Amino acid sequence: MVTLKEIADKAGVSIGTVDRVLHNRGRVSKENIDLILCIARENGYVPNQLARRLQDNRQYSFGVLLPALESEFGYWQQIKEGIETARTELNSLEVDIIYSFYDRRSPDDFLTACEHLFANDISAYIMAPLMGDATRRVMGDHGSVPAVFIDSSLPGISPLYDLSQDPEQAGRTAARVMDLFDSSLDSVFTIQTYSSAYNGRMRAEAFLNAYRAVHDDVPTASINIATEDDFAIIPDMVGRSGRVGLFVVNDGVHRIVDAIKSSDDISRFTIIGFDLSPQNRELLDSGLIAAVIGQRPRLQGYEAAMFLYRAIVLGQERRSVHIPVDIYIKENIPEDRSWF
Repeated sequence: MVTLKEIADKAGVSIGTVDRVLHNRGRVSKENIDLILCIARENGYVPNQLARRLQDNRQYSFGVLLPALESEFGYWQQIKEGIETARTELNSLEVDIIYSFYDRRSPDDFLTACEHLFANDISAYIMAPLMGDATRRVMGDHGSVPAVFIDSSLPGISPLYDLSQDPEQAGRTAARVMDLFDSSLDSVFTIQTYSSAYNGRMRAEAFLNAYRAVHDDVPTASINIATEDDFAIIPDMVGRSGRVGLFVVNDGVHRIVDAIKSSDDISRFTIIGFDLSPQNRELLDSGLIAAVIGQRPRLQGYEAAMFLYRAIVLGQERRSVHIPVDIYIKENIPEDRSWF
């Protein structure tokens, strides 16, 4: 059966406009009324479906649990902007969205942010399961509240919906891209700045396994950046000579480049990073990094909120979808300044 979102896309209007037409709420132009009703009839939409769900005028509250927006160079802000786009489309459909933010380096701050969120009697929530033990504790304590994962999966946990990128696929893709840019590297390293992040570890492991399968004679290793001082000694960690490949598993690749430029010859490095942030976009355009893997943070946020609406309000079936692994090189940098 066709959904409100599909009718809205076909008609070129918002979901709110479709809802007002199908349930006689508010003013809509006659042209849009005729178009929406025609599309609904042709696609077998049952107008009373949503009405039955909302007949008690219930207000649904969706929680969103994210790291501080100013952290990680704007990545989480992109996810929030996707959620806000969904909020705009859903604001006439009895749905509210409540945010709670935390310091991703502090499990205690994460738990405090969770309790703040659940104190609001939320119907379901969106979260990035960055802290494994703390996330398992929260989901154990609040197992009756449906959750949607974004950014990362978590082993042994099955949320209502997992809208994250497959980290192993991303790692294998990065290894293939690395080999295409330079098949004669003297050494290859992965670099992580958040060693506790499950998806980062899986990206690094899949990258190294895929690269070693083709180049079993090339030395490889993983580097964890634990302190600010570690950035300055990256050239010492990887060696001061030879051609080096670096795969940085998150959006902090520009910090790695800055550290290398200050004390080494950047031209001997082939570097692949994550996320099309403004800083990484500039490095890609200048040729200082070879490629960037994208994971569409805005789309993650938007689809997570829309999925909760479909699952919780409309009662549609759960499903599992992975965010595509995008590859950006200098020649295909999008004109749009968003991260997608």
